[in-house]
Amino acid sequence: NFSPGPAAPMGFGNVDIALALTEAKLRPNATPAAADLKSALLEILGKRAGGQGWGEIAKSYGFELK
Repeated sequence: NFSPGPAAPMGFGNVDIALALTEAKLRPNATPAAADLKSALLEILGKRAGGQGWGEIAKSYGFELK
């Protein structure tokens, strides 16, 4: 069972960014387990729910949104 928690509701654009950051965070792991995907996504959504912007979240992982 999955519930995105306090970051919801989000539009498609925000969902796309959240998933792109999750993918980028897990990229070194070629085939991440479902638990890894869930953990990374919840971490990112937690940062967003905590008031961080997408660019700030991306920067915290060493990424740049384009």
